[in-house]
Amino acid sequence: MMEWAPRTAYAPVQSATADVFRFFGQTFSHPQFDLLRVAGGNDFGMPSPGQIQLVQTAGSWAVSGYFDLTHRIDFVGSSTGSLAGYSGSTTVQRRFEICPQTVADEDMSWSQIKAIYGG
Repeated sequence: MMEWAPRTAYAPVQSATADVFRFFGQTFSHPQFDLLRVAGGNDFGMPSPGQIQLVQTAGSWAVSGYFDLTHRIDFVGSSTGSLAGYSGSTTVQRRFEICPQTVADEDMSWSQIKAIYGG
């Protein structure tokens, strides 16, 4: 979940700051883990600021931005898996860039957009 600052809708150049409020995922039935959890964002006390810029060019929109996501990973290995006896936690901040080099046309299909980014 994200919290966005105001921006001017429909302007040809739009910039906005944002914060990741809540980022959470956990697995419940994995053969290697009794617990695998990833949590981040302001709601968990881990600041995760970012910004985004939208630029209209010839009917298309160029999107760029980043988030400095602070997150924590916790794990406990399953007693029957290859990680038996292992557990740990780490908290790090990583920068995630949004469309850093390539622009996707707004009328492209999802499969065409995924192909641009190697997906």
